[in-house]
Amino acid sequence: MLAYRNTIEQIYHISEKMLQSSQRNEWQDVVHIEQERQSFLNQLSSIAVQEFDPVSEQLLQKIITINDEIEVLSRQEMDNCRKEYIEVKNKKSAISAYSAF
Repeated sequence: MLAYRNTIEQIYHISEKMLQSSQRNEWQDVVHIEQERQSFLNQLSSIAVQEFDPVSEQLLQKIITINDEIEVLSRQEMDNCRKEYIEVKNKKSAISAYSAF
């Protein structure tokens, strides 16, 4: 097996775990898993490769697709958090206004 293939496979499996956690809205887990993945990404970036084999290229493409899905889910979660924050802020303002009377 090519020296870098194992690292790419590890990145792929960790990326899948990140996606599953993000689909379950377990964002703290996503952060921890990303830290684990980062160490493998650092390993991969230190490997001098002129060209990846076809299987590794397919895995890298899948990783990119997974990252895109995680990004979409994280943006949705950020929007939800923003909406909840605005609701809480508005309720707090209303309570303050009524308690002034």
